[in-house]
Amino acid sequence: MEAELIRIFSRFDTDGSGYIEEAEFHKILDSLGYDESNEVRSLEFAAIDDDEDGKVRFREFADWWLDNR
Repeated sequence: MEAELIRIFSRFDTDGSGYIEEAEFHKILDSLGYDESNEVRSLEFAAIDDDEDGKVRFREFADWWLDNR
């Protein structure tokens, strides 16, 4: 399961930085058919960013992904 999560995370970490930035997160939501405003998407991003550093790291992403699947 973790290998699959790493693969998914890497697919959306398009710049290879090791974290997902907000613009990349919006692309994730687009791919999932999430049809909400940018404001709502930003709030969702902030809710996932547990350490409030403006970046979604793998563990934050994995927790969110598993909660929403």
